[in-house]
Amino acid sequence: MSAMVVEQSVDITPVSEFILQKFIDDGTALDSLAVNEVVALSGRIEEFDLTATADMSTMLAQLEAETGQFMDNEVAVINSVPGDGATAAGAWKLTTFGLGLHDSDGMPTGTFAMDAGTEIITVTDDGNGDLTIAAGAFENFFTNFTTSSPGGTFIYHEADIGAGDGETFDATVNSDGNIQVSFPFEEDLESVDLMTDPDGPDFGWRWPPGTFIATDTGNGNMKVSLSREAGVRYETTDTNSDSVKDAVDPDARSGDEVFLSLDILLKQGSGMSNASLNGDYGMVSMDVEVRTTPVVTNLNSEVGVISFDGNGALSALANALNYVDITRTTSPGIALVMDNADDPAPLAASYSVSATGELNLDFGGGEIKDGFVSDDGTLFVIIDAATTDDGGTPASIVTSGQMVSVGSKLGTVTPDLSDAVYRIFPLVTSFQNDGATELFTSSADSRLTFNNAANSAAVSSQDVGFERSGDIAEVAAIVDDAGDDTIFAVSTSSNGAVSMTLNDGTDDINVQGFVSADGKLMLLRLHGQDATDSSVLQDLGVILAIRQ
Repeated sequence: MSAMVVEQSVDITPVSEFILQKFIDDGTALDSLAVNEVVALSGRIEEFDLTATADMSTMLAQLEAETGQFMDNEVAVINSVPGDGATAAGAWKLTTFGLGLHDSDGMPTGTFAMDAGTEIITVTDDGNGDLTIAAGAFENFFTNFTTSSPGGTFIYHEADIGAGDGETFDATVNSDGNIQVSFPFEEDLESVDLMTDPDGPDFGWRWPPGTFIATDTGNGNMKVSLSREAGVRYETTDTNSDSVKDAVDPDARSGDEVFLSLDILLKQGSGMSNASLNGDYGMVSMDVEVRTTPVVTNLNSEVGVISFDGNGALSALANALNYVDITRTTSPGIALVMDNADDPAPLAASYSVSATGELNLDFGGGEIKDGFVSDDGTLFVIIDAATTDDGGTPASIVTSGQMVSVGSKLGTVTPDLSDAVYRIFPLVTSFQNDGATELFTSSADSRLTFNNAANSAAVSSQDVGFERSGDIAEVAAIVDDAGDDTIFAVSTSSNGAVSMTLNDGTDDINVQGFVSADGKLMLLRLHGQDATDSSVLQDLGVILAIRQ
C-alpha cells in the first residue's frame, strides 16, 4: 500500500492506496496538485470508510464501486477550467430515472428499488464560473419491492408532488459547459410521526460525499449524468436519555442501499407550442415493472422512430418500434424468459406542448404520460409511473412500474461516424436464471471509438456497479475490467439509425439506436444474452453517448 505524503504524518491504508491510484489512473500530474486539495479529498473518503472486508482486492473494489465516481468527478473538478456561467444560466427541466438494491445485514431480506422524477431548477450566473442553483416544482415516484424469508414479497410505493421549498446550493460550470455540484457527507434519520411512533425512528443512513457532473452534449441545451450512490443503513440510538432515538448507532450496521441514476437536464424554452415537435424522432425507452403474484420483475425496452406532425398528432408505423421484453419469475420457481420482436400494431396518440416545453401525451383509455421538450424542439424526455392494487381495505399494491423515454430529432443524411469518439453513460440491469441481479454502468474513462470506415467500433470500458446473488442476499460491488477493447460490427442508415453487434461465442450483444442530426448525441439500447442459452443470462439497458 502507498500514501501521498501531504502532511507531516500520514496513515497508509486501503483508502490512501485507492486515492493515489485514482489520481494516477485519471492522468493527473501529481506535482500540479495543491496539498490542501489532497488533504481535503482524503478526509472526505476516510469519513466514509467502507473497507471492512477480508482482503485488499475486495477492499479496493468496494471503494471503487461505492466512492470511485466521487473520486473521478472530484479529480475532474480539480483539473477543470472555469467556464462562462451565462451559458448555463436559466431554467432547466431535470428528469431522473434510477434503480437500486438494498440488503439487511444478518437477515434474509432484500429490496429491488425504483426511483423516477422530474424537477424544475433555476441556475444563476454568479461570475467566474460560479453558479447558484434553486430547486423548484417537482414530482417524484419511489417503489420498493421487498422479498423476505419467511414472509414472501410486498410492494411499497409513494408519490411526492410539490412546488419546491426554494432550497439553493452552490455549483460551478467548466469550460466545456458541464455543471459541477459537490455534496458533503450526509447522515439522515427516517421521518416518523412521534404521535404514533413515540420512541422515534428505527433507522438512519450515512451517505458518502459526492460530486455531480452534468456533462453537456455540445450544444448547450442538454446535459447528462449517471450517478452511483452507496449508503449504509444503521439502527438508531437515544443519545440524550429522553426515550426518543435521535442518532444512528455506528456499531449497529443494518444494511446497504445502493442506486444507479440516469439524470437528464433539458433547457427550458419559451413561446413553444405543438409546432415545436415536428418530424421524425429516434426514441429509446426503458420500462421496469414488479409484480407480487406471481413474483415477477419485468424489463422492457423499445427503440424506433415516432413522428410528430406539429399539430398535436403522434404516430408510428407498424413494425417501426422494436421491443425487448425480459421477464424473470422468482416464485413459484425461477424462470427467465425473453421476447424480442417488432410491434406489428401502428401507434397513434395526441400530444400537446406548453409555452415552456411541458409535454403531455394522450394514448387514449386514460393512458397519459408527461415529459419535457428542449428549447429548440430537438429533444424530448418522458417519465411515467403507475401502480395497481388488489382493491382490498386496506389495499395492497400488486404491480408497480416506472419508465423513461428519450427522443432526438433525426436528420436525413447518414451521419459521419468516421473516427468518432463518444463518452458512454450506460444504465444496465442484468438478470440470471440462478436469481442473481446486477445493476451496472461504466467508469468515467469509458469510450466508444469508431474506426475510419465507421463499420466497427471499439468499447473500452470498466463495468462498475452492484450485484446480489439472490433476492435476499447481501449487496456486493462489481468492478469488472474486460482488459482488451470489445469490438462491435457497425451499420448506419440515412436517418441516423445505428446498429452494433457482437457474438463471440460467449456473449450475444446487440446495441440499437440513433445518432442525433448534429452527430453529438447517441441514444442506444443494449440487449445482451448468453450466446448459447438465452434462458441463462439477460442484460437490458439504455446508453446515452456524447461525442468528445
